[in-house]
Amino acid sequence: MKKKLEISTNQFICLIAGYTLILLEIRYPSVVASKTNQNAWLVPFFSSIYPIIFFTLYWFIYKKHPKKNIFAINNILLGKFLGTIFNFTFAIFLFCYGAIHYAAISLIINTTIVWYYNILQMIFLITVIGVICAALFDIEPLLKISQISLYIVIFVYLLLFLNLRDGSITNILPILIGTSPKLLLKSTYTGIFMFAGFETFMIYLPYLKNKQDYKKIAISIILILVLITSWLTFVCVFYFGHETLTVFYFPVLNYISSIKVPIINNFAFIFIVLSSVNAFKNSSVFFFNFIYLIPEKFRGKFKYLVLLILAVPLYFATKPLTDMILLDSFINKVFLPLTLVIFFNIIILFIVTLRRNSNEKKDSI
Repeated sequence: MKKKLEISTNQFICLIAGYTLILLEIRYPSVVASKTNQNAWLVPFFSSIYPIIFFTLYWFIYKKHPKKNIFAINNILLGKFLGTIFNFTFAIFLFCYGAIHYAAISLIINTTIVWYYNILQMIFLITVIGVICAALFDIEPLLKISQISLYIVIFVYLLLFLNLRDGSITNILPILIGTSPKLLLKSTYTGIFMFAGFETFMIYLPYLKNKQDYKKIAISIILILVLITSWLTFVCVFYFGHETLTVFYFPVLNYISSIKVPIINNFAFIFIVLSSVNAFKNSSVFFFNFIYLIPEKFRGKFKYLVLLILAVPLYFATKPLTDMILLDSFINKVFLPLTLVIFFNIIILFIVTLRRNSNEKKDSI
């Protein structure tokens, strides 16, 4: 009999934080700087209110249903009709996030490492790698890879301090001045994308070994994401200044290209190669997100069917998103509104849970 999946606390943190940190993070310093100027590096702190509230609300839901994933909980608390609508929306959200990830990794790797492939070949190659890994293995090996890949990502991003001496403190001053509250609010909304992807934790919570570690996991994931995204933005603003920063598509890559390390001829190449470990792992996690939404008794039968069904539309959905203008538009007009729908779903589940708890207390009196 196959042993039931158990995910340790550290593996859970690394899996979710690593899945959230996709390669497109290296673009966002210029996106938020276009609205908030020198205050761009503070945006992740404001945007973090989204995952903070999300984790807090879901904690009350999770306490009542620790062995159920979000699909099952929606059906239990909201009924089959409304539950199915929100479950379908969540599935679309997962698919869109996967398409964005595949487009970003294909675009960035294609323009930096394997330029001799065209972009469609790159998308096809990455999709095939993701499908093969998901078909040959279960998620356990990816949990171990998640631990290694997140540590690699953190190490690589920490190396960005190497060129800070050539930046200027005046580029980040004055702090919280010169940006209107309206633009700061817009950037906070846009900055939510830097945290998108962590919502997948609702799929894997039933397999968490130590259920009491929920709060530790939530705090750890939020801290990792806030510190990394604010750090990436800070070094770019500090080095380039907000006016220069906004002209770059991938400002972190431009910053890395300026780093001179003895012996290493192309530090940007090393950065992309090391970051790709996490990116390729995420390409397989995308498929497991859907596989683990299937009830356990049917999972073995339908695993390969899920891979076949997802792979083709994923490839065709990714193709147009390799245009940077279309990708930005898709994130702002489709993906971020979808994120708000998922958040609204959690608010409704939270309210229903509180009402049921209140009714149970009244019945017990």
